[in-house]
Amino acid sequence: MMKKSIFTYASCILAAVLFVYCGKDDPKKLDTPDANPPSISSFNPTKGNVGIDVTIDGSNFGATAAENIVKFNGTKATVTDASTTQLTVTVPAGATDGKISVEVDGQETKSTGTFTVTTESEDELSITGFDPQQGIVGTMVTIDGTGFSPNKVDNTVEFNGVICTVSSATAEQLQVIVPSGATDGKISVEVGNETVQSLGNFVVPLPIITSFTPEQGIAGTEVIIVGTNFSPTIAHNVVQFNGTPATITDAQTTQLTVDIPEGATTGKITVNVGGQEVESTDDFTIGPWKNLESRGGWQTKIRSKAAIWQF
Repeated sequence: MMKKSIFTYASCILAAVLFVYCGKDDPKKLDTPDANPPSISSFNPTKGNVGIDVTIDGSNFGATAAENIVKFNGTKATVTDASTTQLTVTVPAGATDGKISVEVDGQETKSTGTFTVTTESEDELSITGFDPQQGIVGTMVTIDGTGFSPNKVDNTVEFNGVICTVSSATAEQLQVIVPSGATDGKISVEVGNETVQSLGNFVVPLPIITSFTPEQGIAGTEVIIVGTNFSPTIAHNVVQFNGTPATITDAQTTQLTVDIPEGATTGKITVNVGGQEVESTDDFTIGPWKNLESRGGWQTKIRSKAAIWQF
């Protein structure tokens, strides 16, 4: 009986030693590295209503939507688009304020920041400010507020009734471009069936002509117009010599370079920037160079600031 107990005891010790030894030398365990867990670097927007889309940036996400399990404070969300570095998800019904989690192949990570689920009253459409307060056509303006759509095409922005282009959007900020035809007035934002206006007016300054050089010339002569509030985009400026459109070859906010057009006559120079027009104080004189051949074969060109003389 004693010998049987000793044998049983020794067998148990031997089995335990073999288990530990085999576990250490298990090549399967040594050769199988742990998978890289997902990680969240940021998400945008950081707050919003149920149903809005949220973009989650990070690494080691599943390449397809089905490979990722995303939750908002424990409430599962729908993944609408996926890559290994970015997920697009919809805030689910029942979501509450808290961390966003992403699970891939059983490995889970949570965001550092908290996503805030807003109510309709918290997400009411409003404009709290805009910058800059004035600008010519083509100027980029940042509009701050609440209740904007992160999807830029869902926001309709107007400058005193003229629709503009929205270049980027978040729930709290829009970046827009002052449109051609804009005039002084309110900025309005429409999202869905809601519309809101800014408290202050946005000012679209008139262009100003201070001088032009030379003061006379013929068709094709290059003229430099100096002033302010011109557009650096050639297409946003229209220059005319006494009603005849000229070709603009270079544009800056304080200077336009143009060629006198065929058919131009003596008169004012006008500059129109996005619908805002100004006229020069002085006339531009159209004075053609006369090419003349004398009996001796000489060709003379004489030009004066006041008049053209023919010999």
